[in-house]
Amino acid sequence: DRVLKALAGREAVRDLSVRQTHAFAAGDGPTWIGTFVVEGELELPGGELVRGHAALSQWFDRADRTGTDIATNSVVTIDGVHGSQQSIVLRLAGPLEGGATIASVQTGVDDVIYERGRWYFSRRRVMPGIVTAP
Repeated sequence: DRVLKALAGREAVRDLSVRQTHAFAAGDGPTWIGTFVVEGELELPGGELVRGHAALSQWFDRADRTGTDIATNSVVTIDGVHGSQQSIVLRLAGPLEGGATIASVQTGVDDVIYERGRWYFSRRRVMPGIVTAP
């Protein structure tokens, strides 16, 4: 039973990431913000920390959405109602139909929690470059 719950949790966390990425690209702030717990945190390169739905909404409104983010090599670990995910995120510039180039490579490290019947980000850290797990 525990193995099946962990498998289902890993897939749900991957789905959470996809929903957040699509909402970000579409400019859908309420859906993007709703992927975080109420006091969720977004830590950006350079140490900027955005905490809570109100601050996340303000950040979202001014965020640069000119590129396309693609997460790859995601590793999700589930332990009961807590979990983590680490991914490499490629930011592409230019048209996806041909000619897109890699503008940056970042690592995303997420803490997730299961509450109210679904998974949410409690903390999402974005770091420049490829960061390997210790």
